[in-house]
Amino acid sequence: MTTCFLDTNILIYTFDTSDPVKQSRAVQLVRDAIRTGEGRVSAQVIHEFVNVALRKFARPLTPGECTEYVESLLLPMCRVPWTQAMTLDALGLVSRHSLSWFDSLIVAGARASECTTLWSEDMKDGSEYGRVRVRNPFAPSATAG
Repeated sequence: MTTCFLDTNILIYTFDTSDPVKQSRAVQLVRDAIRTGEGRVSAQVIHEFVNVALRKFARPLTPGECTEYVESLLLPMCRVPWTQAMTLDALGLVSRHSLSWFDSLIVAGARASECTTLWSEDMKDGSEYGRVRVRNPFAPSATAG
């Protein structure tokens, strides 16, 4: 089984009823990540998710709802604590690949978590950063078969 890393946008789509197709795919990815025990997130993903969930959802989550979601779903997938080496790796990714700072933090988290797949709609599908390959779960090739 391939260990996968979920970018923040995947988690956000699980709450987005405005696009049922993306919501269904995102829910499937999160369920698979939990069921297999192979899904990973970083502290960066948790922080970004909470920021959006508390302020930008059509019906923002309450702090209590966020706490429950983070404790039951996200923290169990956050297996690698943030380190100085990850910050330096992210800076190197910015330099070598012209990634934005926040995308480089996501990639550094995926690399530190030893993931081979990074599910993200925000980064270029098929990009590779060492062993980590970005896959857009909403691209036709990702949902076929």
